[in-house]
Amino acid sequence: YSVRFTEPGEYYEFTVDVVNKGTITGELKSINNVKGLTIENKTLKMATSFYCVSKYVNGWKMLEKYSKKNYGVVYNLPDTKTLTVKKSCNQKLTVCCSGRIIIDKGFDLITDVILSLEQKDFEFFILGDGSYLPIMKKRLAEYRNVNFTGYIEDVNSYLARSDIFLHLSRHETLGNSIIEAGKYGLTVIASNVGGIPEIIGNNCGFLIENCNPKQAISILEELAKDKKKCKEVGNKLKKHIGIQFSELNNMNLLEDIYNKTAKNG
Repeated sequence: YSVRFTEPGEYYEFTVDVVNKGTITGELKSINNVKGLTIENKTLKMATSFYCVSKYVNGWKMLEKYSKKNYGVVYNLPDTKTLTVKKSCNQKLTVCCSGRIIIDKGFDLITDVILSLEQKDFEFFILGDGSYLPIMKKRLAEYRNVNFTGYIEDVNSYLARSDIFLHLSRHETLGNSIIEAGKYGLTVIASNVGGIPEIIGNNCGFLIENCNPKQAISILEELAKDKKKCKEVGNKLKKHIGIQFSELNNMNLLEDIYNKTAKNG
């Protein structure tokens, strides 16, 4: 079977073809190490082949001994659904933040950023749920420019009406939410960790070193004064996403992997 390899101790997907017994397809999420046993090593040992979701993942040392099975990098595709929403003429910049509302994903840092900005310049939408959400709500209780939506299955309508996507995660194998934001031409401000630079490098966004909220604050304040620049950077990312993460390119890569896997048995 073939494996899509992402985060150690956290996510992976699998598809198993059972000879003469039909096809079994499954997806496992939020799988953590149990009793010191590494699920990823067991999965890689059993797999006929695997591919990685970013160059960052492809460079992990733990994958070296499985190099003959490794078919390289195939990036995740953005949602093909795209909405067109007329943005408000509001002078405020709309900032979207989405994901699991936990410290590991940097929502404590995002809270620090919001607390340091002028409310009159920004409108924030916080999409998602998680253990840090009650604390975040308490810290931002007096901020009328912050909107909490809870868990949202389809974020497209919020991305379509936003100007900026703020993502200060402490680790990220790639960053699917950033790809989705880029598809809508949002200016992305994100941590310089994991596979994120593969998405917003080459002046297509702003990378934050060491998850430093002060750096994010400075960039947001600059964009509030120069909305034209905000739009220009977002458009660059939109163009980059259309090329780097094209459906045709990825489908060709996947087809090649599955053909080679089937041929090698």
